Amino acid sequence: MGDIVFDAGALIALESKSRTIVALLERAQIDTTIHIPAAVLAQVWRDGRRQTRLATLLRDKRVHVVEFDQSVALAA
Repeated sequence: MGDIVFDAGALIALESKSRTIVALLERAQIDTTIHIPAAVLAQVWRDGRRQTRLATLLRDKRVHVVEFDQSVALAA
């Protein structure tokens, strides 16, 4: 599996225990990088104590929060 870019919908689905997102994360290999644009994280982040699934994902070594500028937007 190649790199994955999560949008706000994917992060919200993760918090809602979406079977699709959970399965995707389980299927993602150790060498898969999960990119989360910083603007997307800012959009969905409320409280790490209440968003345990998202907080856990952010601690995963495969996750990379990226600045979102025009070049990144076009590449995504």
